[in-house]
Amino acid sequence: IGSVSENIRQLTKLIDFRINDNSFNGTIPDAIQFCQELEILDFSHNDLSGTLPSGLFKLSTLQYFYLRANSFTGSISEDIGQLTKLIHLLVDENKFNGTIPNSIGLCQDLEKLHLQESGLHGTLPDGLYDLMNLQDLYLDRNDFSGTISERIGDMTGLLDLR
Repeated sequence: IGSVSENIRQLTKLIDFRINDNSFNGTIPDAIQFCQELEILDFSHNDLSGTLPSGLFKLSTLQYFYLRANSFTGSISEDIGQLTKLIHLLVDENKFNGTIPNSIGLCQDLEKLHLQESGLHGTLPDGLYDLMNLQDLYLDRNDFSGTISERIGDMTGLLDLR
């Protein structure tokens, strides 16, 4: 059992950071923002908790973002829209609260969006229907309400909707 050190700020050339399937605990340090070349971040299946630091949303080269099966809380920031190169966003099985940010629609390259069993609620934002490259959309086991927009019919690339 251990945590992610603030000294990751020194890994400025890091491209691939995978510590999935371990027993790391604590929070993600805001110093992650100094890993400006990061394309893959996989912290899935650990014991990490706390809120997502604002530094995460400054990783403009991030393409694969996996935080599955941890205990993160708080909301998913509107700043998620700054991660415009994202292809996979898998943050399911956490303890978030709040809604899906409308700015998710700015992540035009997204192919996989897994939000199931993550403590989210509210209505589905209009921005969600702007994700024309989306193939997998997992929303199950949350507390969403309202209607699914007729714009879902424009998302013709969807292969798996739960």
